[in-house]
Amino acid sequence: MTLIHLLIPDDLNNEIRKVTIDVEDFVICAIQHELERTRSASDLEIEAASIIDQSDDLLTSDELKYYLNLPDYV
Repeated sequence: MTLIHLLIPDDLNNEIRKVTIDVEDFVICAIQHELERTRSASDLEIEAASIIDQSDDLLTSDELKYYLNLPDYV
């Protein structure tokens, strides 16, 4: 058996109490529901998920011109 200790923030606890009195059971059922949805990913899905967008690290042509035109002493 695995023991999971959850600390539920008061604001979330109050929102859950609007739906049910037994917050602990509600959270456990939600976790069980999510665990039932898990499945194994294919190699293609793993590869697609691991692609990193590096476009933020590239300079635009205007930025490149700006930096190349800076004086040497800057």
